[in-house]
Amino acid sequence: MFTASKAGYISMSKLYSTVGLNGINEAAEYLGLKCSYNDGYKEFCHLITGTISELNKKNSTKKFQFNTEFVPAESLSSKNYKWDKEDGYWVPEDRNLYNSYFYLASDPNTSILDRFKLHGREFTGTLDGGVGLHCNLNEHLSKEQYSFLIDYAIKVGCSYFTFNIPNCQCDKCGHIEKHHFDVCPKCGSTETTD
Repeated sequence: MFTASKAGYISMSKLYSTVGLNGINEAAEYLGLKCSYNDGYKEFCHLITGTISELNKKNSTKKFQFNTEFVPAESLSSKNYKWDKEDGYWVPEDRNLYNSYFYLASDPNTSILDRFKLHGREFTGTLDGGVGLHCNLNEHLSKEQYSFLIDYAIKVGCSYFTFNIPNCQCDKCGHIEKHHFDVCPKCGSTETTD
């Protein structure tokens, strides 16, 4: 860090310590809340993020600043889940790691529009760091559909998002398509990888 700062790439005075949140869904579920766009869940999320935000403001100084963001916690989310389970704490049985979104990534009942709302200003307003929506889609959308979702993101205040669409590759000939296929349209092989 010091070398990058001396070279002028970053300013040490503008760095901050991040309070990283992971597993808010599991905390809500433990309390019996449904992780969806509803008033009870919104109130719970505001309690958690708002409390941390207030403490950050109270304890930040010019020389030492905090921010709050949702973090994927990479391998730590699965380790925390495992350790909690081993220690006898409640953990959801339908997954093996703690979630890093305001929505349950594995819940097929949460619409794309609700995912944008759950990552919009109503939920992220007290966060001052990143909270990215990974909008996982099965296939590419039309230009009009992408435009609609981008406009919707602006409307609901979802400032960080990405569209993730799986590609599929034939392991035999290397042909790639921007959607899943079981049989390669080029060579007919069934050896494919998403």
